[in-house]
Formats: sequence, C-alpha cells, structure tokens
Amino acid sequence: MWSPEAERDFGDQTQWCEADESGQQASMRPRGSRQAVQIGKYVARPGDTLRAVAYRYFCSPSLLAAANKLPFDTGADYALKVGQAYSVPIARGSPSGFSAGEQLTPGPGIQMTASNMDRKWGRPQVVKLLRQVLTDVFRRWPQRHPAVVGSLSRAGGGRLGHHKSHRSGQDVDIGYYSHAASVKDWAKMRPLDLDVERNWFFLDHLERTGHVAAIFMAPSLQRRIHAYAASIGVPETRLRAMFQHGPKGRDPGALIRNKTGHRDHMHIRLWVPEDMADVRAALGV
Repeated sequence: MWSPEAERDFGDQTQWCEADESGQQASMRPRGSRQAVQIGKYVARPGDTLRAVAYRYFCSPSLLAAANKLPFDTGADYALKVGQAYSVPIARGSPSGFSAGEQLTPGPGIQMTASNMDRKWGRPQVVKLLRQVLTDVFRRWPQRHPAVVGSLSRAGGGRLGHHKSHRSGQDVDIGYYSHAASVKDWAKMRPLDLDVERNWFFLDHLERTGHVAAIFMAPSLQRRIHAYAASIGVPETRLRAMFQHGPKGRDPGALIRNKTGHRDHMHIRLWVPEDMADVRAALGV
C-alpha cells in the first residue's frame, strides 16, 4: 500500500529491504510470497508526532516506533525531534504471502458475510486484535446487531479475487455498524442509518492499539462519525489526525481517507510488529 505522500516525499530515493517470514534472504522464496518494505528517511518538522507521520505514509505508529527504537504508548502520542531523520517503513504495492495464519470465525459480535470462509485468514496477531476489539463493542452493546466481516486473505496469502490488496493477512473489510435489526451482507450505508456511537467506539479503540496503518471510508460517513465524536468532547487535534473529511475541510495525511467503493464497508490495513518477523528482519529490529 503506497501512499501518495510517500511517492511525493520519497520517490525512488529509498532503501529496499526484503526478507521472508523467518528473516532469511528473500531470494530463497518465490516473489509472490515476499514482504517488500521500502525504508524512507523522513526529517521531522515542527509539530510532527509519531502518529501523524505514521498515518501520512500508511505505516502503523507501533511499527514506526519499533523502526526507530522509540517509546510507544497506546494512550498517548510522541513528539518527534525537529530536524532529526527517522526511518519510515513503507510497503510499496501489495505485499503478498504469510507463513503463519489464523482464521477469523463467527463469535460474540462477529458475523461473517456470505463469502467463502477460505478468505477469512489473517496473521495471528491481526486476527486476535480484530476479535478483541469487535468483542469489546459487542459487550458494550449486546442487544445490537454484530459487525459483519468480509474478506481478509486466503490461507498463506496471495492474490484474492478482484482485490488489489488482501494478499498478506493484514487487510480486512468490515461493514459499518448500522441501526438495522438484521444484516446478512453489506449495502450502501445512508448517513442517517449509520450507528455513529458504535462506529466511533470501534475506530477509537482500534486506533489506540497503534497497529492501524490505513482506513478507507466514504466522506459522508466520515463526517457523520466526526460530528458525533466532536459532540462528546473528543479533542479537535485527535479528530484532525484521524479523519480526512471533517467540517473544516480535508486533511490528506489523516488515518481515515476516502477511496472509491467504500460506501458499504470500511477497509482496514493493520501492521502488527509482533506478527511480522519478515518486516522486523528487514529493519534490523
């Protein structure tokens, strides 16, 4: 997943690092199963924080912290030192393949779409994280309809149907929480039907883990959730870092961005350093 900001700021003046899941040389494995990471050198500017820089380049805050041996706190941000160069891990294109996987199955707060279960595989820590956050939402609102989860990846990864991503066990499609009493699959979400309370709770708790690299969501739905979060007192600085589309215009480097085709579901990319031996080996961490 290569952000426009990375193309503009780094271009080809970066270092390529490739390793397999065990940290061995990538040439030992087929091209389709490599995780390619491009390392950009970013010089911090006034006001830069760990989360802001990570989201600008589709990197998770926890991975950016690990790459630079910085402290990471799920409940706080970290101010970067102005003028200092930081290593920014970036996946250019669609990384493909993963050796260890786990299947996300129906459970408390989790309903699956009609898609085959052979596309519900992810890296173990990614699946664990999703299950935990989705279960937390259900425990708070047990009488409301559970989340509807679509595609993750195939077992072992690789190309998945018409998707350009979903190849490395890091991506998941999740339907928006709505006020509908019963949902078996997705449909285009009308802003008035959006359960803003649950959607904000889910996004807030997921983001705080530090493992989210990117979320794609339709602008009209972003604005509805943004308005709700602002109404309950969420600081504007946090909302500006999270939402590309808010009442005061667009922030192109935010975590939650617009991409065509996301009126019926949100797309989430997760980078969990503890679950990515290939990336850690490439970074030497």
